[in-house]
Amino acid sequence: MRWLITPHTFLSLGWEEWASIVAIITAVALVGRWLINTAKRELLAETNDQLRLLNHNMEVKNRHDERVDNRLEKGDRKFEENSVRLDDHERRITRLEDEQHERK
Repeated sequence: MRWLITPHTFLSLGWEEWASIVAIITAVALVGRWLINTAKRELLAETNDQLRLLNHNMEVKNRHDERVDNRLEKGDRKFEENSVRLDDHERRITRLEDEQHERK
């Protein structure tokens, strides 16, 4: 087990070599991250703009649909009220016609 870690080495590499490896891995990771972010910004910019526009249009459509639903509910209530009034008028007309026939 003495070969694994000594005061000056780890896995047969010196501490300076390990520092170089860590520095290289860190540099590669940072460059990779920069490349990915650049690709997202430049290559996918048009797609992101189109998705934002689609999202905005869907929000507008949802608000419009809510207004249409509200108008439909109001119209349905008015229709029911008018239906009740029509039934009442038909009863009154029928009653008046019956009274008129009884007088003759």
